[in-house]
Amino acid sequence: MKAARPVLKERCSVAIWTSTLTRYRGALYGESIALAFSLYLLEKYSVRSRWLPRSHGKLSGLQLRQLIEFTHEYLSEDLSLIDLTNYLNLSPYHFARLVKSTLGQSPHQYVLQLRIERAKQLMTFRERFSLSEIASQVGFYDHAHFTKAFKRVVGVSPKQFSQKMQAGQAALAKYKQSKTVDYVPAASKTNPQAAMYVKDTSGSGDYYTSTQRGVIPAWKNQFATMSWVNWLNLDSINSVAPKITQPFLMVHSDKSALPDNARRF
Repeated sequence: MKAARPVLKERCSVAIWTSTLTRYRGALYGESIALAFSLYLLEKYSVRSRWLPRSHGKLSGLQLRQLIEFTHEYLSEDLSLIDLTNYLNLSPYHFARLVKSTLGQSPHQYVLQLRIERAKQLMTFRERFSLSEIASQVGFYDHAHFTKAFKRVVGVSPKQFSQKMQAGQAALAKYKQSKTVDYVPAASKTNPQAAMYVKDTSGSGDYYTSTQRGVIPAWKNQFATMSWVNWLNLDSINSVAPKITQPFLMVHSDKSALPDNARRF
């Protein structure tokens, strides 16, 4: 036990640190962290040799329907793990594992994704709602929390999403009327309108902007502005991932364009 104490101390420090974020990220996030940490303690340090039973199977059709209806109805509220499990009459432990098995996401990730998608829909009516109002309507603690979560999932901030969608819709309407395609640079270190605006000085953008790296004469470095409409609404998790039937290797990092999506994929 003495040898394990440094590890236990480290885990406790992480748990205390993440618990301070509960108020900011919501009850569901905090309770999910608490559940995972409790299970870790039971499995690693319990005096009993008996392991916790593993949940098998998935949510039934009825349970999945109930989950979807409940989360959509109360999406603007601070949903908790207890709220969800009580409604489906499941224990938090089994509920979390069944949701993961059924949806490929934790309950927190599932609700977060719903909030982002609802926010996208509301931003279509940007003239009606401010970003702060949208953040509140989809259940984020404040505008800053909304912006950070949105950018991590979508790849751009809510403001940028709104601007790019408007530009994309206008370009699409122009193409349908005149067959004229408007372009912006696919990658640039100087043009903020580029599809990939690389403004860091670490050199990571050289692959897309330097002839010494990935740029070749055949590459036109163009991005059709009307493509924003489909690109920003692409759901590769649900539309592409289920079609993959062969083993594959994905290499990614926290500095990738959409780190959360890469993990889920």
